[in-house]
Amino acid sequence: MNSRARIFQIGFNKCGTTSLHRFFLDNGLNSVHWEDGEIAVNFYARLNRGEDPFTDYPDVVAFTDMMKVRGSLLEPYKSFEDIYRWYPDSYFILNTRNASDWIESRIRHGLARHYRSALGLPDDASVRRYWLLEWYRHHANVLDFFHAMPEKLLVYDIDRDAPAKLARFLSPAWHLDPAFFGRHNRTGTRWGSSSYGAVAIRSATFELPSRE
Repeated sequence: MNSRARIFQIGFNKCGTTSLHRFFLDNGLNSVHWEDGEIAVNFYARLNRGEDPFTDYPDVVAFTDMMKVRGSLLEPYKSFEDIYRWYPDSYFILNTRNASDWIESRIRHGLARHYRSALGLPDDASVRRYWLLEWYRHHANVLDFFHAMPEKLLVYDIDRDAPAKLARFLSPAWHLDPAFFGRHNRTGTRWGSSSYGAVAIRSATFELPSRE
């Protein structure tokens, strides 16, 4: 167990992960982002040996886009329960957006072929179905786990929530300037144009109740 507070982004990629990373950096926090899958590889290598999964990053405060999809699929952000056990004093951000826009963004980013290869899926339609199921499953798992400790989790809709919400959530440990938040690495958005429009995710759906 590590008593040092850290920040873990535990939502999917293509949901503002680069923007969060830049926000932390611009506010003077040491942050790592993706690292070409190295964060994910190191995480599971350490975890499988019963070691602190972030031993390789002793000076890092914020972790974003913790995944590897080329060649094999590794997704440490889905192992948030393990992360919490090692870092119970940390802050967790479930970054989210409209589910249909997220799927289309991933398609335009070229991720479908990597998932087909990693998971043995036959076509893009199968990848879309897999992503959608994982979307709902992961959101439900995160909300269920943090239900009794809502102060540890921020559900942050990158399209609807103001950066001040992010700064307030982290204010017990850091003073962050919301003005440093910008949008980076966007692959475009087609509002309302997808056949997945009926499964839109809105941040209000995921607000955790405050503690009495």
